[in-house]
Amino acid sequence: MTNFEFKARLEDTRTVQAEMARRHAEIISIMLHTDTYFHVSKGRLKLREIAFLPVPNAKSALPPPHSELIFYLRSDDASVRRSDYLITPVAHADSMRVLLDSACGTRVAVKKRRVLYLLGYERSPYDPKAPHIRVHLDTVEQLGSFVEVEAVMGEGITPELAQREAQSLLHEFGVREQLLNESYVDLLERTRS
Repeated sequence: MTNFEFKARLEDTRTVQAEMARRHAEIISIMLHTDTYFHVSKGRLKLREIAFLPVPNAKSALPPPHSELIFYLRSDDASVRRSDYLITPVAHADSMRVLLDSACGTRVAVKKRRVLYLLGYERSPYDPKAPHIRVHLDTVEQLGSFVEVEAVMGEGITPELAQREAQSLLHEFGVREQLLNESYVDLLERTRS
C-alpha cells in the first residue's frame, strides 16, 4: 500500500480541530498505541498494539483490542513524502514481540494516544475514486503533540492526487515550519541518547 504523508509538531491542537470541524469531520476513533520498533536493515518494522477508548457521542460499541505488524519505507524529508507499507494482523502480540526481539533486537517502544479523523475528496464528494485521508492527532509520551496526515492511494487514485490532497492540508493547518523529517522512534531515541 502507498500513501503520501506528513508529520508536524503541534504547540496547540486547536487549529487542526477547527479545520476538522469546518469540514464536518467526526472523530472516528480514539486509540492507545504501543508501537515496538525492531532493528532492520532497511525501512522500519514495528509491532503495533491497539486499545480503543470511548469516542464522545459514539453510537457503536468499542472494537476489541488488536495488534498488527507494519513494515514501511519512507524518505526522511521534512515534506509531504511517499510511504510504502505492508500491514498484517498479529494474533499473539506477546509471542511476536519476543520472536522479533530475539531475531532483530528491539529499538524502542513508542506509546501514544491517537485521535483519528477521516476525510474524503472535498471537491468531489461523490467520486468513487476519492482518496481516503487520515488525520491523526497524536500525543506521544515524552515527545508531546503532533499532527500526521496520510492521503492513501487506492484504485484509480494517482500519486499526484494523493500528494496534492496532503499538500492542501499542510497549507490549511499552517504547520510547514513544524514539519518533521523523522519518525517518532527516531525522535524518542534521540531524546534518550
